[in-house]
Amino acid sequence: MLKNLRSLSALLSISMMLTVGILGSAHSSSAFAQTPAGAHGKTTGIPEKKPDGTWESLKPEQQKILAQLESD
Repeated sequence: MLKNLRSLSALLSISMMLTVGILGSAHSSSAFAQTPAGAHGKTTGIPEKKPDGTWESLKPEQQKILAQLESD
């Protein structure tokens, strides 16, 4: 009788742990879902892209180096 009671108790414990684990993982997966960029109301801090490759955008030191190459 005691052996059957232990087996039943162990089976119920394992079943409950599996149930809680499955339900917990299904519930927590929605917590990691991505939201749209503007949904949280915070600014992202990503700078606006500017066109590059213009002579004016170069530093004076860079312009000096490249000026030598342009004369070739």
